[in-house]
Amino acid sequence: MRGFIGAGRTLMVAAAVVGSLYVLGCGGNNNTSVGGGYIGVDTTGGNNTGGNNTGGNNDTLTYGGQKYRTVVIGGKRWMAENLNFPTSNGSMCYGSIADNCTEYGRLYSLATAQTACPAGWRLPSRREWGDLAIAAGGTGEYGTGGEAGYKLKSSDGWNQSGDGDDAFGFSALPGGIYENTFTSVGYSGFWWTATEDYSRGGYYYRRMDYNGGFVMENNAGGNLYLSVRCVKNT
Repeated sequence: MRGFIGAGRTLMVAAAVVGSLYVLGCGGNNNTSVGGGYIGVDTTGGNNTGGNNTGGNNDTLTYGGQKYRTVVIGGKRWMAENLNFPTSNGSMCYGSIADNCTEYGRLYSLATAQTACPAGWRLPSRREWGDLAIAAGGTGEYGTGGEAGYKLKSSDGWNQSGDGDDAFGFSALPGGIYENTFTSVGYSGFWWTATEDYSRGGYYYRRMDYNGGFVMENNAGGNLYLSVRCVKNT
């Protein structure tokens, strides 16, 4: 998914500059709520049959006509690329530019993210994201301390010398975010979890930034569109 095409590059760079202001405004607070409100969703997940799930014990998964790399980290098999499965609603390409879906995967609403993964796979829980971060060297109950982000970020594609070393092949990319406007592509990546935050409403999500090695945790509801990684059912 690295076939970045020059068309639309100018728009992406402009959006990234705006995105950098967003990131600086958000940076470092693991408890910031982004987006208001609560969305009730079906949390069953993994019920799509739009492709042939060939993951199994192999290192690839074919879904919706696209082949995804997969990787085992902490005893769980994860997609090693952001999901790029088109849905009838609730998903979009960053900046409405198709090439960005090729580069970064699609951005999904919370409701769509809950059911977008292929059969046999699911949207990972807060605990599973925490275990992933801990396996990559994160500290604390959910791995928000330490340098797990540096180990999970791709070794290229991040602005401002923000690349990681991709030690586990997870290849996290900064796909940005949509909330009434597109921001942060090249600077931050945001991924939904399947776990509701009952204390504050909304759902937990994970974030990595160009200017740090953390895998941060935040809370969101409302009209956000974020990236999705799927984890294989066990």
